[in-house]
Amino acid sequence: MPSALDRVRAKAVVDLDQPSLDIAARLGPFCDMTSNQALLAWAITQPENTGLVRDVVDEAKATAATTDETIELALDLLVVRIAQSILPHLTGRVHAQLSPRFVDSYDLSLAHARRLIALFDAHGIPSSRVCLKIPSNGPGLAVAATLEAERAAGQTGARTLATILFSVDQALAARQAGCLYIAPYFNQLSVHFEPETWVEYADTAREHPSSAVIRAIARAYESAGERPLIMPASIVTATEALAIATLPIDHITISGTVLEALAADNDAAAFDSAELGIDVPRAEAAGGTDAHSADFLADHGKALDESIAADESVARRFAYAVRAFADCEQRVIQAVRAQL
Repeated sequence: MPSALDRVRAKAVVDLDQPSLDIAARLGPFCDMTSNQALLAWAITQPENTGLVRDVVDEAKATAATTDETIELALDLLVVRIAQSILPHLTGRVHAQLSPRFVDSYDLSLAHARRLIALFDAHGIPSSRVCLKIPSNGPGLAVAATLEAERAAGQTGARTLATILFSVDQALAARQAGCLYIAPYFNQLSVHFEPETWVEYADTAREHPSSAVIRAIARAYESAGERPLIMPASIVTATEALAIATLPIDHITISGTVLEALAADNDAAAFDSAELGIDVPRAEAAGGTDAHSADFLADHGKALDESIAADESVARRFAYAVRAFADCEQRVIQAVRAQL
């Protein structure tokens, strides 16, 4: 009898939303592995990574000229070295998220992206197996556009994923940037740090607000020609994963805990991908103009930043996620400093 995980895999490509060699080996192969600063902070505490921080600090010290350069290089080396171990269990790409410290700077974000691309390549992972996760604000998606254009021209760029995404406007900006993926957050990031903020719905596919957002994005993409693949993220339960699989998505990235719950469930109720008849208003850009005609990326994404600022809910959830990832990155930095 197929498990609930088998049922999800029949509907969408399943990606691993956790840098866990154990989960990758037991429940893989997966297509991609997604990651972020919170997951990196978790990964360096796992038994399989005992001694890894010490090793990467030693490696970074051998080439870095200053303490600050050593820390920056060690942070990126942790991402690369963990990805190396999991890549054999993937058919697609490893993902690395740009630092939240650079979220408002096009130049610093682009420089970080190029450092990561070079570091992956130096450790045997070509850019064809790498995807950079980039926050979906103006500077971030302007960086994504640069990297995608460079890649298309046969230069040093890479494929990109637009993350921390909550709105149709962000999704349209990601299409303009040429991103490979968008990752609309099904739940706001707070549910992973403050579980009491999670809300359960009797009928997730119909009632969860993010279900309507995903449908609106898919509708906005219908006449877009080439578009990013839709990969929902921030999924809390197996029930949510099953419901999301009925929505118009391409990929779904799932944590180890939820993957294990899906794999253990052989009695999941049948579900299908039929339209659920949810009425979603036409997407509009900030100021009430047609979102399809807005140039969200001009002037390093000025129009996109205006759109985010105009929607209190999107602005609040975006800011929370950036702060949370920055806090987690500081935990990793402290672990690195302890080995200097």
